[in-house]
Amino acid sequence: LEEFQSRISGIAEQYKDINKKFDEIDKTLNSHTHMIGTLMVEVSGIKSDLREIKNDLKNKTDKK
Repeated sequence: LEEFQSRISGIAEQYKDINKKFDEIDKTLNSHTHMIGTLMVEVSGIKSDLREIKNDLKNKTDKK
């Protein structure tokens, strides 16, 4: 009976460690998801700025 309890205790400790690691992975994933979202917004702004610059340059060269 003591051996069985010892094994169960070991399994419970491993389960606790695995859950802790999953929590850390989940926090990292959420952080990365937020960072990717921020980057997407910034890239969208850069693309818009580049389109505007491209159109301005095109208009300037067309006038010449």
